[in-house]
Amino acid sequence: MTGTTKEELMKALRFILSWAALAAVLPGLAFAAEYPDAVDGVLTLDVGTGESETYDKPLPSGVNELVKTGAGEAVLTVATTAFAGAVDIQAGTLTLKDAAAVGSDTKVEVTGDAATLHLNFANPGDWNTVFFAGHDVTICGKGADGKGAFRYTDSGSGNNDNMLESLTLSGDASIAVPSRFGISKALNLNGYTLTRADGGASWMLRSGTTLTVGAGTICNQTGVIAWQNDPVFTDPEKTVLRMEGGTLEAHGAKKLNCKVEFAGGAFKGKWNGENSLAQPVSVQKETAIGQDNATCVTRIAGAADATAAVVLTGKGFHYFDGAFTSTDSVWFQGGMTFIGADFTVGNMLRLCGAGKVAEPCAVYQTAGAFRSTDPNGWIVRIGQAEKSYAAYTVSGGTADFAGQLNIASGSGSTALVLADGGAIRATNGVVTATGDAGGVASRSLIRVSGGGQFRTTGDNAYDRSKTTQLANGDGATGVLAVTGEGSVYETSRLVLGPASGAATTRVAVTDGGMLEIGRLYAGNAEAASASCVWFDGGVLKPTFWASWAKNLLNADQSAPSRWELGARGMTVDMSGLKAESEDVEVTETSELVITNDLSDAMGRGLASVILPTGDETYAKEAYCGPAFVEIEGPDGSCGAVAVAECDPAARKLTGVSVLAPGSGYGETTKVYVRSADGQSRYECAYVLTGANRAGGRLVKRGKPALGLGGVNTYTGGTTVEEGALKIRGTRSFPENTPLTVRPGATFDAGEKELKVSVLSGLGGAINCASLTVTKELEITVVDLFAEDSRALKVNAALVFGEGVAVRIVDPENLDKYRKAGDREVVCAAGGITGAPPALDGELAKKWNLKMAGGTLKFGFRRGFCLIMR
Repeated sequence: MTGTTKEELMKALRFILSWAALAAVLPGLAFAAEYPDAVDGVLTLDVGTGESETYDKPLPSGVNELVKTGAGEAVLTVATTAFAGAVDIQAGTLTLKDAAAVGSDTKVEVTGDAATLHLNFANPGDWNTVFFAGHDVTICGKGADGKGAFRYTDSGSGNNDNMLESLTLSGDASIAVPSRFGISKALNLNGYTLTRADGGASWMLRSGTTLTVGAGTICNQTGVIAWQNDPVFTDPEKTVLRMEGGTLEAHGAKKLNCKVEFAGGAFKGKWNGENSLAQPVSVQKETAIGQDNATCVTRIAGAADATAAVVLTGKGFHYFDGAFTSTDSVWFQGGMTFIGADFTVGNMLRLCGAGKVAEPCAVYQTAGAFRSTDPNGWIVRIGQAEKSYAAYTVSGGTADFAGQLNIASGSGSTALVLADGGAIRATNGVVTATGDAGGVASRSLIRVSGGGQFRTTGDNAYDRSKTTQLANGDGATGVLAVTGEGSVYETSRLVLGPASGAATTRVAVTDGGMLEIGRLYAGNAEAASASCVWFDGGVLKPTFWASWAKNLLNADQSAPSRWELGARGMTVDMSGLKAESEDVEVTETSELVITNDLSDAMGRGLASVILPTGDETYAKEAYCGPAFVEIEGPDGSCGAVAVAECDPAARKLTGVSVLAPGSGYGETTKVYVRSADGQSRYECAYVLTGANRAGGRLVKRGKPALGLGGVNTYTGGTTVEEGALKIRGTRSFPENTPLTVRPGATFDAGEKELKVSVLSGLGGAINCASLTVTKELEITVVDLFAEDSRALKVNAALVFGEGVAVRIVDPENLDKYRKAGDREVVCAAGGITGAPPALDGELAKKWNLKMAGGTLKFGFRRGFCLIMR
């Protein structure tokens, strides 16, 4: 640089630096390009890879077709009102920054696999205005750089629910729209798959008018797909909505009439009302189904299959109307689920399972066969999460659990299982209030009613895996109630309380309900002190006998502190007795002994309970299932059982069913109903029974022998209908209470002297040292004059006390048998002594009793009465 001055050097340096700075910003600058010449009306915009050309003028006149080629981007920024031709995007991206950049009523087609139509302008109207009006858009392929054959981007845009009037597929295609958008009139899939690959907002399957969807597949990988107005599917069976990600939302819609596949993502009901998936549903990856509020409904109306976990959440209503088959787990974690068809779970089954968010949850099965078929032996848990509420009600159909049924296993949980007309079977037993997570204060209730059945046993009636253990956690509460004709609870062993520690347990069998058990006992002495068994019209059916186990309660086990009989008493049916093996036969001489003390209810019981009134907090409770009722009586009270019924549609409790009144309650008694989540409680008003209640009675059925070995004080009487009833303890037969022995049956007191208040029955036998009647001899006319009538046989002396009267049960039938002759009422091997039983004055005018030796006869009077001793 000879002769160059310092000033010239500095000037040259500044020049070089200025061009370098310009070069640095050039990629960010857009310079307007000129349109190339059209050829025969075809304008081709060929932009190379990595390049972008911006055109700030309308399309030239005379152009009837616009073709985009090259891998780069062509950008049209202004409207072209005169263009009404076709647009063919063969490669790269065509970006439109104006809704009319390619005119109106234009056919826009993406024909290349790596081509994209990109809209980049704000909504020209409100959310209900058609955004890209008048254009017939057809796409295929994955788009330039794999970012979608159709894209929309504009940060200032709002809701574009009607972005396109129509969209047609000419091949599999993907789209990417980050903002809310939709299609106004028609989505023509033509058997291809449309994939949303990018965009987090809502894809609205709705419009102001009806959207028509042709056969094919819609695949969502991200964001929300929402349907609000129900689209019309031209071929529902050949149309699939496939969720690979994001959420399928129902915005108060009624029916989505296409197949749905969940290969990811979730299903959520929004707004109030019905949201139904009307065609078959498939779950291939874990899927959550929930609602936005407590009045929302999500319904699976068709068949559904799942090879991955299904998690039901929320506070609203879930319905399964079609058959559901899963090879994986199902978690009921919130809201109410109604099952009306076959429902199969092949792995874990949880109601409020631990490890996932759990809202109060209730399942209602009205029909079908519910099966938990897990081959791995997972325990079925109802109320596993800490402080959870869960309920399962079977009013129709069957529920079959392959694993152990564990109820209220979470610390502080409340769980109820009700077979209210339906059938439940747990092949590996039942454990309640176990407290796996600490367990204290967990609460459980099992109710079988309305002819329902709940069975835990298999072929072996003493299989220990078929045990029912009530309140297996320290401090827990367990209730079992069986009520109503045809209602049955069957288990090999019924254990009250844990092996160690305290628990409160109640068993109530009433109104024809049946308890079929091999053994019944308390888990330990402490648990026994807070256990009570109540029978009032219920049936006890023992099922197990062995030469080494002849007692319902073995000698080394603790007995429940109270076993009480209401006015309708207890029937013991021995017909189901089975031996420990097929090699041993149970016969009429096989005897099972009940060593528990059987007594009347003492004092007052709980007659009715009134739900809280005037409590604003209670009034706001939204119940999804029946509520647990707690009864706290004075010292010595025991046995009362109640449950609050729920109307799930109204989300309110409707009343309280008192399943057993119990005994020993007074004015200091407190009754509470638990809250909807089971964690708080509200005090209830109540009404007590009178103090003088009728005594309970015992009825024995079945041919195998029953022995009574406890100190029994029930006063309602004893009836032997079949087989033998044997008195094993010195105080096992309540003195001076009624005794009835039916034809073919035997009452065996051995060498004990008996005193009964009322004697009745024909054709049976009484074995004792002596028999004294103190109040009545009861005769049923139709039985006495039956062709096969035989006298009641007493193998000892029969003594009638002073003032014993004859009571004719059915005097209206007497006139039918005037010519029948005398019939034997009772025969005593040791003779009949004492005062003769007296007939009522009117009866004595026509009928008389004849005593001849040890035989007492009854017949029509023929002129005189001969009394002989």
